[in-house]
Amino acid sequence: MKGILLTRPYSDALKSRNILLNFGFNVYIESVLQIEYLVPHLQDIELFDLIISTSKHSIISLSKNTTIRSNTIITVGNSTMNVATSLGFDQVLSVNGNTQDVISYIQSQSRNLKILYIRGEHITCDIKAILNTMGFNVHEVVMYKTIANKLLSKECYNLIVNRDISEILFYSSRSAEIFIQLVQESNIAHHLKNMNAYVLSNKIANVAKVINWRAIFVTDIPTESSLIQLLIMQRK
Repeated sequence: MKGILLTRPYSDALKSRNILLNFGFNVYIESVLQIEYLVPHLQDIELFDLIISTSKHSIISLSKNTTIRSNTIITVGNSTMNVATSLGFDQVLSVNGNTQDVISYIQSQSRNLKILYIRGEHITCDIKAILNTMGFNVHEVVMYKTIANKLLSKECYNLIVNRDISEILFYSSRSAEIFIQLVQESNIAHHLKNMNAYVLSNKIANVAKVINWRAIFVTDIPTESSLIQLLIMQRK
């Protein structure tokens, strides 16, 4: 059986690999980016009525930078909500969707709310700008940044060239962007036409489709469990 390649940060990839191994898959890891948590200036955070988080890494960084756990937090997905509650935040709501679902939820709230958007250095949707144009008072703080790998590992290069993998999983637009750049710089992008990409959202799919794949599969629900079920279904 050909293998599956994970591209997410190493600690996350290890957890994903363990899940996939339980289903009998051969799994390889090529973490194309690392997460660096920042130490931003968080002034009077208790004064914010709502905190928006679209990534678990922004929540993790927040937990490292403040002892306050009483703010109401809105997350895009359930996995980020679960991370937040595990870190002691006790008022967490998940819209269980995408960034547009977060925006739709906020639209139904009072314009008098003071909102904080915690995010990474790279974003695919400017939530602050969108909500500010709707009349909301939104501040933002960059809580973490991603550090991209400069080269593909020799192992990953050989896996691709020798066609030892048949699927590559992408959990973020940033990881897809970096991976594609690395394979292009290694002059092996043409080998991906024999492989399938599995992604969590249409935004990630749009990044991935700049090169030719056998197929790109997008989950109906942007969760890891949905991604794995899609993979299992296609492998049958």
